[in-house]
Amino acid sequence: MYTTTAPDHVFLQTAELEVAWSSDHGGLTLLRRRNGPQVAGHGTALGGVAIALAGRWHDQARYLRHTVDERADGVTVIITLGVGPLLVQDRWWITGTLIQRRVVIQNVGEDEVQLTGVRVSIPHARIGVLESCRFSAPSTVIRPHVPLAVAARQRIDTHHADPEFTPHTRWGELFEEAPDQGPGLLVVHAPPTDDALLCWFFSRTESSRPLIDGNDQAVTLLHQIAVAGWLPMGARIEAGTQYILLTQAAWPTTLAAFQRIQSEFNALVVLPNVPGWVRDSPIYETHPAQWGGFRGLGDAAASLHALGIRVLYLMPVWEFDNRTGRMWDGNWQASGSPYAMRDFTAFDHTLGTAEDFRSMVDAAHAQGLKVLCDFVPQGCATDARYVSEHPDWFCRDEADNLVSSHGWTDTYSFDWANPAYQAFMLDWAMRLVREYGIDGYRIDAPHGKEPNWDRRIHYHASATSLGCLPMLDRMQHALKTHTADAVMLCELYGPLYVQQHDYSYDYLAHYAFFNTALGRITPAELGAWLHDHWAVLPPGAIRVAFSETHDTRDVNPLADGLRGSRLNRLVMGGLVLCNFLPMIWHGMEHHAADRLFLTQLLRVHRDYLALRHGALHFQAVQCPAPELFAAVRRYAHQCVLGLLNFSAHTRTFVITVATEQLGLHAESYHLVDMLDEQVVSEAGQTTWRRDELQQCSLTLTPWQVQLLDLRPGAAPATPTPPLPRDEVDEVIDAGRHRRQRQAAS
Repeated sequence: MYTTTAPDHVFLQTAELEVAWSSDHGGLTLLRRRNGPQVAGHGTALGGVAIALAGRWHDQARYLRHTVDERADGVTVIITLGVGPLLVQDRWWITGTLIQRRVVIQNVGEDEVQLTGVRVSIPHARIGVLESCRFSAPSTVIRPHVPLAVAARQRIDTHHADPEFTPHTRWGELFEEAPDQGPGLLVVHAPPTDDALLCWFFSRTESSRPLIDGNDQAVTLLHQIAVAGWLPMGARIEAGTQYILLTQAAWPTTLAAFQRIQSEFNALVVLPNVPGWVRDSPIYETHPAQWGGFRGLGDAAASLHALGIRVLYLMPVWEFDNRTGRMWDGNWQASGSPYAMRDFTAFDHTLGTAEDFRSMVDAAHAQGLKVLCDFVPQGCATDARYVSEHPDWFCRDEADNLVSSHGWTDTYSFDWANPAYQAFMLDWAMRLVREYGIDGYRIDAPHGKEPNWDRRIHYHASATSLGCLPMLDRMQHALKTHTADAVMLCELYGPLYVQQHDYSYDYLAHYAFFNTALGRITPAELGAWLHDHWAVLPPGAIRVAFSETHDTRDVNPLADGLRGSRLNRLVMGGLVLCNFLPMIWHGMEHHAADRLFLTQLLRVHRDYLALRHGALHFQAVQCPAPELFAAVRRYAHQCVLGLLNFSAHTRTFVITVATEQLGLHAESYHLVDMLDEQVVSEAGQTTWRRDELQQCSLTLTPWQVQLLDLRPGAAPATPTPPLPRDEVDEVIDAGRHRRQRQAAS
């Protein structure tokens, strides 16, 4: 290691990195691998830490001093800064080409301050020349592999969608908060040299908003951490961790390195005891009021099973802000929201009695359906009894007023960090499981929320932000202890929640497919987006996706308006093709064409293990036509080719199947349309030689999704059904035993 202090910078050289900080403001001025390209500092020098006090940002830090501590496992550099009355330690822990960065803040002034946020940044990142550099933010709505010149046009205060950068914003924000709604991963990479700079954030206490700020030549990478609290004189608070990684490797290897670090450093691995039925069980979301109450939904269990449903997810069924006194009719304004609950312990009387609820659960179980109930930790109705009985359970603003969160103005927000509140919710949830035999919960919106400024609490204001995590940890343990088959389904989709939940929603996939269907991104970009999305998720994560939910009326109203359309069916088929577990929203099956399609799609999902467990290939099929999306699922002997025509016209596409890559070695093949259960005939041709798959023509109608089973041999008059699961397992076992015998010989 080599360090030096010059009049204008502090320089550090390790075995693998060279780093420098300004001795004026402490900001990063140099970052690169030894003998590698400069990846930061391509612009006017900037401070690396900004502090928000009472909502006002202060970015004029003063460098005070630094320390360097070298150990066998790495180097610690602490840059000490002054920001107003605060002493700020910018701590860098360097191991190889990985940096873990944390900020510690102490009030050294005489007056109390209100800390409302921290920003940490990597200023002016670029690798090589601007024209050959790219920007990526996997698991966000940002286009994949955007030219850095486009990203460098964006400014930190941008709240509109630049169509070259992103097809749309989410509530005026470009990026998902991390780690509750996404990994917070920002990447600058140079494909010609495979050099990359990765930057992301993780904490189990507060969330962070990724941001970028361009100067037209480079882009500053930032994480705005929602750490907050009242700091009297001498008080200290510590923010979460920003990770920085430099690599020189092919893009898939770079993403794999990120995935490995997430797993090793933050234990972001899927639960080891996810029940086997989860991946095999399509979900149906509904409210019993849509069936006339508990009894009506119980009576419908058989028809839902016939549709292909295996899990019933119920919206809240307890007493709520019912503004009509009648059964909820779906009018969120006039009739109130079922999520604005008045009493967690009393069923909504308009739906029926507790015995009616038990009968409904029993009827569902008799048909082989699991039942999940909504677990809503966010808050309760403003006139709920808890407001007066337990005022300490709630978040408050600086004036000690109760507050709403997540835009729910008809509720008051619970303080998730309050131990008494956590104990109540856990006891209530487990009592329902024991008394009624439900199979688990769908966890509603556990994402970062506003601070609790109540001065009577003994923890920092932002402890409530992700304060439900300890409660969810305990709940997961209690459920699995009660029965190994119980599950938790998380509405959010950030990597944080694989530690408590068996599976999670995936709103981002919903947006990606709709943006493609609407022409906002191309099918090629969809494939690149999906590749990167799956590559940065914890391995084995199970994701639930949909074309509609009860929330799409707000987050994507167009989805609800497209019910019954070919485009809607295209989205659902594409999601199943690309490894997402399907969820159906009540009413989608009422349209005749949709019901037929959903019945076919869920049957295919049930019968083809390749769609539930198969490897997903995006590059195994090539087609020059820009309207076609293609992917392949491979499992044992099954090879499923999926084609999506993102066009309003009937098209004949010429595709090239990578037969060697997919292990297709038979002399000839025929194609079975898995939805229609018919042998495919293209201009009279029903059988293709292996070499003909290199130039194969197939015709698709407008907005059609076609799932094709590639089967060896000549086409029969009538296609046989796919092998049942036990026979597929026999095929796998036979192949494994054959390989073992060959290895032994």
